[in-house]
Amino acid sequence: MPRGVSPLDEARLQGRLWMPDQLRTALWLDAADLSTISVAPGVSELRDKSGNGRNFAQGTGGAQPTLTPNGLNGRNVLSFNGSQWLTSVNTAATWNFLHNSNGSSIFAVWKAGNIADPSAIYGLMGTNTGLSGITGFYIVYDDRVGSSRNNRVLTQVSRGVSGNSAAQVQTADGAHPANVPTIISFISDPNNGTAANRGFLRINRTLTQTNVDTSAPVATDASFALQVGAVGNNALPLVGYIAEIIVLAFIASTRVRQQIEGYLAWKWGLRDALITGSPFLNRPPLIGD
Repeated sequence: MPRGVSPLDEARLQGRLWMPDQLRTALWLDAADLSTISVAPGVSELRDKSGNGRNFAQGTGGAQPTLTPNGLNGRNVLSFNGSQWLTSVNTAATWNFLHNSNGSSIFAVWKAGNIADPSAIYGLMGTNTGLSGITGFYIVYDDRVGSSRNNRVLTQVSRGVSGNSAAQVQTADGAHPANVPTIISFISDPNNGTAANRGFLRINRTLTQTNVDTSAPVATDASFALQVGAVGNNALPLVGYIAEIIVLAFIASTRVRQQIEGYLAWKWGLRDALITGSPFLNRPPLIGD
């Protein structure tokens, strides 16, 4: 390697850098790729890089998120102010794999909040409104003092029956500090016969498995089309930013998870987020790994 060239730059120079296009992605949103973003004056469209045409849009100017140049380690991010979101142009049924028995995998780089203790709840993405009686899925950051929660992340796979979910996983307090960029991954297997294995939620280095629900997931359509920056029907809008989201319509293997986490960590300058023992602590993932 030439002197002064980082492992990331060296991999780029040799054309060997592993990218999510090596996988069969179901959705891939990338705020750093200007070719996928329309601005008028805020972000009116965010186009899917998976090849599935699962684009996101926001027609109302006041509700359009902002493209923030150099928002995270020299790369653009999409900033949300608590009254902005993007909604899938596809029907709600498109996103049924996020809550039915098939299983899915979600990876993201995001920041929730713009102060240390916002005492708020913010949505990363979802197809319901954060209620178990709504059919769908969500990921939220929860720092509500009134609910005795402090810097947690919660996920839910709901089945349209109030108080009866297929899977719920939430971190301990302090797992996701506010106003800090974080790599999050959620491996969802809501039909798994072992309750604890229905959800694997990782916030940087920390793995959480807290599900005890055993109700069967449903095959009915999600209540709402998928939103990013909210959790469906404009609920729980985000204050913070989203850098990248990668979704798989299958349960990622350990190796695939490590490849995606390594790719995100090196791309967004978050190598400290990688789990000790990751094969990509000292270099980014390469094609053929």
